[in-house]
Amino acid sequence: MRDSLMAAFMLDAAGYHDEAKLFFDWIPSAQLTDNGAYHTTYDTFTGAVVGFVEPQYDSVGLYVVAMNYHLKAFGDDEWVKGHLTNLRKLISFITNNRMYMNFAMSDRSPWEESTDHHTGEALPCQFYAWSQGTSYGGLLAMASIENKVGDAARAASLLARAEEIKAAVKNNLWDSTNKRLYRGIWDDNNHQADSRADSASMSCVFFGLITGDDAKSHLNFITSQLTHLGAGIARYTNDPYFYDSIWNPCGRGTMEAAMAEPSWPVVTAYVAWSEQYLGIDFQKRLNWMVQVAAYGNMPIGEAADSKDGAMIVTSAPDSFEHAGVYVYTVLLKEGKVPSFTDTF
Repeated sequence: MRDSLMAAFMLDAAGYHDEAKLFFDWIPSAQLTDNGAYHTTYDTFTGAVVGFVEPQYDSVGLYVVAMNYHLKAFGDDEWVKGHLTNLRKLISFITNNRMYMNFAMSDRSPWEESTDHHTGEALPCQFYAWSQGTSYGGLLAMASIENKVGDAARAASLLARAEEIKAAVKNNLWDSTNKRLYRGIWDDNNHQADSRADSASMSCVFFGLITGDDAKSHLNFITSQLTHLGAGIARYTNDPYFYDSIWNPCGRGTMEAAMAEPSWPVVTAYVAWSEQYLGIDFQKRLNWMVQVAAYGNMPIGEAADSKDGAMIVTSAPDSFEHAGVYVYTVLLKEGKVPSFTDTF
């Protein structure tokens, strides 16, 4: 659901509004989980729920962000207003679920890790910085929608919940000594911080949850820890997927990459969007996405081998995580579309 939402959003940003709206018009028919969020995966042909790693709740906030983006960037007030009931239903998932320290719900977004990559042992969920960032962005987006085509009186409570999540992140996920975000906090009895660098945490920057010097400090931490091949960015510290993970697509021990921390275009884009938000030139991120493209500038898959830039064939091609983010980031660079925060 997350990847489909983002693909539809990027089609929308590129001017393919009818194609994007086909997906968004389907969304209200999607079966929800018992607690009112989206399932991770749906059958393309029937819409039935398909079992995959759950829960993943980032799609809730991203759905609202994408709808607000369409409203503010392209108008279409009546179409968005027609989705208002579903938007309110989904945003209530974030407003009604106040968890540990007022976080939004813990989950397994975005990297879908329910078990250890080496031992296969079960892992608890986390209050990931990524998901808290998408929830924060979703609340700001819904307040913007309510102010434009809904009930402006509802906006205040949405903004108040956003402030609660911001405070939860700053009080519990911010390493004040090193001036950077933790990856998350484990949702178990100990609630220990996961101190690994995770580039998905940049959602807290490009949605504006952290700003100013703190945002720049966190950006510097991520790029100092996870940069490969000049300007590419890996997912997180010692990421074993495609390398020595037992869950590699081709099976245990296949080593589809020659080293840990493959470089992913999607998180390279997350860094670029954060740099754009902070007024930093991000052309080198775009150049890198072209550098690792396949023959004829075709998109690669989820990642490139950080040793030599080779395409990891098993995940290729990827219309969202390389092609889509490249197109949207080019449009940002050329000033042809607004950023997320410009639409809040």
